This record gives sequence, C-alpha cells and structure tokens, in this order.
Amino acid sequence: MRLLVYPSLIAAVLITLATFGFAQNQRTIRWQESQPGSTLLLRTGGVSKELVVDGAKGVTITASISERFNRLCVDLEINNFTLKTIEIRPEDIQLQGSYPGFANPRLVRAEALAKEITDAARGRAAMAESSGSTATKTVHETVPVTETTYNPASAGDPTQPAVITTTKTETRVNTVPDDAARARASHEAAAIRGRAETDQRQILGTALRSAPLAGNTLVRGKIYYDYGRYLQDTILRIPLGDTLIEIPFKTYEIARQK
Repeated sequence: MRLLVYPSLIAAVLITLATFGFAQNQRTIRWQESQPGSTLLLRTGGVSKELVVDGAKGVTITASISERFNRLCVDLEINNFTLKTIEIRPEDIQLQGSYPGFANPRLVRAEALAKEITDAARGRAAMAESSGSTATKTVHETVPVTETTYNPASAGDPTQPAVITTTKTETRVNTVPDDAARARASHEAAAIRGRAETDQRQILGTALRSAPLAGNTLVRGKIYYDYGRYLQDTILRIPLGDTLIEIPFKTYEIARQK
C-alpha cells in the first residue's frame, strides 16, 4: 500500500491547527461595572470607560464613543506599561451591535470620511454662491417730473405765456443687484469651506493609525464607524496580541451629536 502525501494538504492542516491553537490560547477580558480594573469616567454628554489589564505592569485601555459627522466615533487610548511591543491595527478593532438582524457598524476610514465632508461642503458652498450671485432687491426712487401744457389764456392775452410748465415728484420702483446679499453669500460659502477644511484636518490629524506600540508608551486616536439607520448598544472589541478586550456601551452612554 502506497501512502500519498500532498504538500498543499499538509500546509492547510498546519494552518488550521495553528489558527485553532491561537483561538484556544486567546483570552477575552471584558469591562464590567464595579469590577476591579473597570472604571467608569463621567464626561459631558457621555462616559469614558477604563480597563486595566494585568495590573500596573500591564495595559490600560480608555475608550469613549460619541456621534460625530453622522458616524460613531471611538476615541481610544492604549497605554502599554509592559516591556513588549503590541501591534495596533484599527482595521481589526470592531464594534459589535446588539440588535438581532442588524448589521454591525462598519469601519469608515479617516481619508474616506474627510473626502466625504469636503465634497459635501464644496457642493453646499457652490449652491450658496450660485444663489447669491443673482440676488436682487427692489428700490423706490423719487424723481422730479416736468410737465408742459398749453395755456388757453394766451389766446386772448399776448402777455400770457403760451405754455405752462409744472414740476412734480414721482416714485419709481427699480430692481437692482443686491450687493449686500451677494457679499453675504460669498462669506457664507467661504465659511462652509473653512469649516470643512478644519474638520478634514481634525479627522486626519487625530485618526488612530496602524503602528507598533512599544513598551511604556501610549497611543491615542479616533476610529469612525457607520452605524446605519439606528443607534444600538454596542461592544467595542480590541484585539491586543493574545488578548481580546471587550468594552460594552449602552446607547445612553454615547455622546450624541448636537
């Protein structure tokens, strides 16, 4: 009997075993209210949650969720007090929804969100300028009007003037360009573009980026998610090496967009 060995099959088995072994070895640590290592921090409009993993020489995670730019914005700080390097990958950090039948909030990359805001602002600014460029107003102008009429008395009296000239005032209505409205529209368009540029810089400048986090250092940044039509209770899931961090958030703990 001959035993046939296929290298591709062996490789697939080894990968499966390695994946299974990793899943078996991965631990999950969950933020739980009133439990050691779990702290609730109150802030305006919402809360922050802090989770200490493996004590003072471990990792401390602080997270909050707010509604910004019609997205869920996760503000995350990871403080690595260990001596080993941890890989931080925002694309692996997930929000898991709690409502059956609803999709989980989808990651929105900072570059895509910044472009969306800039494009929308460009359209609004163009509309403001377009409507302002044709703005007119109605003005009332009083002007003198001279009328000349025949003088019947001059027919029998040569000393009388042949015509009589009278002057009166008349109000005319004119439509003219509204320079003030056009200037306001131009300023409004500039303000729209300026706010979009500020938002763009903030989004790109504060975004959490993929990078190794060395020991005794910290990283902080924001991650955005599209939550669809309905806001729901969520669980923030953060993989850190062989540890999966889970931090639950109720809808009332999310700072709402004003």
